[in-house]
Amino acid sequence: MIKRLMLLVLLLVPTSSYAGLLSGDITAVPESKGIFSWGDGVNNLHQQWSIAYFNYSGWFYSSEYSESNADVFVYNGLADINLAGDASLFDYQTTGAVHAAEGDTVFFRGTNGFYGAWKIDAIDGFYDPTAIFPHRSFLSGTWYFLEDGKSDFSVSKVSEPPILYLSVLFLFLFYMRRKQA
Repeated sequence: MIKRLMLLVLLLVPTSSYAGLLSGDITAVPESKGIFSWGDGVNNLHQQWSIAYFNYSGWFYSSEYSESNADVFVYNGLADINLAGDASLFDYQTTGAVHAAEGDTVFFRGTNGFYGAWKIDAIDGFYDPTAIFPHRSFLSGTWYFLEDGKSDFSVSKVSEPPILYLSVLFLFLFYMRRKQA
């Protein structure tokens, strides 16, 4: 009986739970020729950008300025997305555009209530005088999206409460004592 109860408790209780942080690669997103969309497939964020100084930096547009559905904040030199903390506390630009460069992380607060970010690895531009649009620019990096609708990027793994482990330990000790008797 106790053995079955322990097995039931262990099956019903998860060993860990994860915050809903999705991520993926941004590969050669063209400058403002369209909208880059990312997210969970339902609550996506949409962003437009354009080159600022031809190489290595760009402008990221807010929801009131473009077809983007997100307001923008730039975190300069952020080494790890988990160090960002609560993104709802950032001072988002709601009109116009925000300037960011390679190595920066651009955070987005969607008009749909969801949060996302882009870690910019490279902004490359070139000039082709034979092309219809001679200036071409591309952005590469990593995108992030909090699918749980929260704003905290620092919580990638949520630990279980200690009482859970104590209960399992208590049940195991009780079972061992009964087995010895």
